[in-house]
Amino acid sequence: QYLIVGDREEVQRFDLAHQRVDSAFEAVRAARLATKEQLLLLESAKAAWENVRSAGRDLFSIPYPAPETSLVEPVKQFDDHLALLRSSLNEIDAINIRQADRLTEEASDLYLKSLFLVLAGFLVMLLVFAVATTLLTRSLLLPLRQLREGVDQLNRGNMAYRVAVTGENELSDIGKGFNSLAEKMEKSEVKLEQAVIRDGLTGLYGRREFERLFSEEFSRCKRYNHPLSFLVVELDEFEEINETYGSAATDAALRTVAEVVGNEIRTGDMVVRYGGEELAVILPETAIMSAVASSERIRSAVIDCPLTLEKGGRVALSVSIGVATAPEDADNM
Repeated sequence: QYLIVGDREEVQRFDLAHQRVDSAFEAVRAARLATKEQLLLLESAKAAWENVRSAGRDLFSIPYPAPETSLVEPVKQFDDHLALLRSSLNEIDAINIRQADRLTEEASDLYLKSLFLVLAGFLVMLLVFAVATTLLTRSLLLPLRQLREGVDQLNRGNMAYRVAVTGENELSDIGKGFNSLAEKMEKSEVKLEQAVIRDGLTGLYGRREFERLFSEEFSRCKRYNHPLSFLVVELDEFEEINETYGSAATDAALRTVAEVVGNEIRTGDMVVRYGGEELAVILPETAIMSAVASSERIRSAVIDCPLTLEKGGRVALSVSIGVATAPEDADNM
């Protein structure tokens, strides 16, 4: 919400989630479950996590609407920090596996020695080893592997991935913080996609989305030999309105025309902002005469909706509309 509409509460919730993650890292370090090497790697993972947080905040700080060029570097930095965090977690996991292997070897040695002493002592030690291994796996290895897999999924662009959270402990808090961050990133990704394909002024699809939609409809027109019409709606006296009343008036005029056109077309027809003062309307399954009738209906409706200025007064609006139909007017794009 902050990236799209500037909701400050989203930033506060974002900070709160990361505070919980930071607290979880400190709790793990204080639990004395790790060696000095593991603690150093845990600190490295914590630093990488803080960089992920910083990169995430940088993404949320990008103003709306966001130019595509402004997204490239922040997204790359975010991906790089995720990769570093994943590397740190991998190293911690590798150390844990080596420790488990060493415990296994020590237990084997103890077994051989205990065998010559007393069978009862051997059984007790074997039980202690089994319990210790199970607790270690459940409390540390499995949650860390899940977090590593989560980071890997985010790094691949799968923002819908969530880690399983069980119990109430430090690692489960980290998992909850991870899921909260992933959910926010998923919502932001969807909104960013919409911001890229939609025009910020009118809310209509932009030129890039028009090219995709028109290509699909034109291919369908040729495949089934069905008519496809295309309107170009241009706001008359655009420059005069801008020079006389200012850019705010031309923005309002474009929004008004976009709303009128949207109200006059059918369900299934598509209207996009094609250029500065131009809108384009795609009319599937529409022959030339029906397209002309639609253009006249739009033209009349715009005339009936003069623009009311903020400081009072009204400005008459009108549009010029070009009509083309495939396959009569063109057999290719």
